[in-house]
Amino acid sequence: MPQIFPNYLPKFGLQPQRLFRTHEASFGDGYSQRGKDGINNVNETWQPLFERPLADILVIVNFIDSLNGVDSFFWTPPHQPQALYTCSRYTGPRQIGQLYYSLSATFQRVYDL
Repeated sequence: MPQIFPNYLPKFGLQPQRLFRTHEASFGDGYSQRGKDGINNVNETWQPLFERPLADILVIVNFIDSLNGVDSFFWTPPHQPQALYTCSRYTGPRQIGQLYYSLSATFQRVYDL
């Protein structure tokens, strides 16, 4: 059973990046036909940035590290339903103030069974 991402909100302004997987067949005279590549043909990634005290950042780091970039987790993006994601890359923690640190990550939407 996937775990739930710790309840820390990323910095304001987060947006998804979506790439649609498709097949395309080209015919003569410039005609072409396209179709979806599978049932879940949307590759969706988010790049949240967390700016919090070091203790909170370490909770996030330990959570991501415990999944080894392989196991999925539940995360709720802004204005989206909760879904399964993996995180195989993050940067930080980086000190940005006397008490605050930042951590950026890449969350990839997955469709596990």
